[in-house]
Amino acid sequence: MVLDYSKWDNLEISDDSDIEVHPNVDKASFIRWKQRDIHEKREQKKQTLQRLKVEEKLYPEFRAAVTAGIEKLEGVDGGKDEQLAVLRDCAPKIDSLDDQQTLTQMYGQLMEELAKSDNVKDALKARLETMDGYTKSRRETIEKLEKEENSKITMDGIHDKYNSTVVNKSASAPTASSSTKKTEQHIEVLNAPSVDASNATETNQPSETSYEPSKEGLEFAKIAIGDWSKSMSYILDHPQIVTEREKDCLLMHAFDLQLAGKPSAAKRAVHQGLLLQYCQQLGPQGIRVFFDKINKKNQQALSLFLDDVEKTYAHVVQRCEVISAEQQQPEGQEIIQLHTTDENTTINITVPPPVNETSTDEEKKNREIFESFPLDLQQAIESKDLKEVNKVLENMSVEDAEEVVNGLTEGGMLDIVEGIIDATGGETTENKQ
Repeated sequence: MVLDYSKWDNLEISDDSDIEVHPNVDKASFIRWKQRDIHEKREQKKQTLQRLKVEEKLYPEFRAAVTAGIEKLEGVDGGKDEQLAVLRDCAPKIDSLDDQQTLTQMYGQLMEELAKSDNVKDALKARLETMDGYTKSRRETIEKLEKEENSKITMDGIHDKYNSTVVNKSASAPTASSSTKKTEQHIEVLNAPSVDASNATETNQPSETSYEPSKEGLEFAKIAIGDWSKSMSYILDHPQIVTEREKDCLLMHAFDLQLAGKPSAAKRAVHQGLLLQYCQQLGPQGIRVFFDKINKKNQQALSLFLDDVEKTYAHVVQRCEVISAEQQQPEGQEIIQLHTTDENTTINITVPPPVNETSTDEEKKNREIFESFPLDLQQAIESKDLKEVNKVLENMSVEDAEEVVNGLTEGGMLDIVEGIIDATGGETTENKQ
């Protein structure tokens, strides 16, 4: 099977590896020269083609101006200067600013040529004949340059055949309707049981899986405060511990030691952790720089470092005292309170009227529920003050308070939708009416 390579005939390559040059000519330099020569000639042809197209486009206006000048010169008997003045008045004008500049330049060149001639009128007629004859050859030149331009495959002729873009839009969140207002009943539980010790320290101490010191870091934290030579030797043997993460791990380890009742070990961990931080922040040679200042008894540098240690350890002690106090806090009593989640909504308390001959069955039922409540709760309901009702609920157990709330709703004394919210946990549930 014969392969057809004719489709590559139009591909112009300037750095062909198979090119042969004279032994005294550097091949790489020759290829670069050939490449530059190709680009320069291509750019020159492009500019020539663009100029010829502009001339062809503007030639009708230019020829009309020259013809008008010849006609006006027929009635002028003056000298050369007067004839040139008449021709200046015949300069072509066009709306396009760019085209006007080109026409002005072309007409200016014509006026310079006429100014050098002895007979302006005859020179202008000869120039017009020359331009008319040049029109045909100009068209042939344009066609030739266009053919040459399209004969080679270049980057200028490469373009996308088609292009498409696909954008995955996320579904918009449904907007809440603002036209409907809903009143909900929530029972607030205050003084919920305090969190256990592990959760109490969670915000102060990252989890051990994330901030557990490395084996080398734990050994480094055991070096006594002030033993600079041992600390320096250990860091030089284990430079991998000079990281921001290892420093954070040692500070978290200091919290654990302080809570465990080991203040000396905690302060030592803080000291060694900040030592790693200083060595890291001083740059690639930070270890040498830090210990050189310490060994040279630079009091300012040593004082700055030790003050930082004292302040950091004092912060650890303060936070651990708060954590210990939270751990020892006794569990509070759960209570139920009525409130609304919407600050613009109020709970209206209605007192069922006494039963009479005209009372309906529902009104009798509501009054019966009301009279089943304790006396202090009845008085609070009759006051129609939500605070008074909450005071009574505060002294009840959670089970009794829930029964009272159900009775208030069932008896029509609370015009709300039932719900229970734990104020400490923010969890809301609804009760069925």
